[in-house]
Amino acid sequence: MAAALTEAWSNRPVEGQVNRLKTIKRQTYGRAGLPLLRARVRAKP
Repeated sequence: MAAALTEAWSNRPVEGQVNRLKTIKRQTYGRAGLPLLRARVRAKP
């Protein structure tokens, strides 16, 4: 916890990308499979 207050860097952008990927995976679960997932990940909103 103390590191979050004292360090100059943050992993917030990385966490945002992970969250976006997980959301897309949940939306495509049980649908067209890997090709659709790849297309959704490459397409930025």
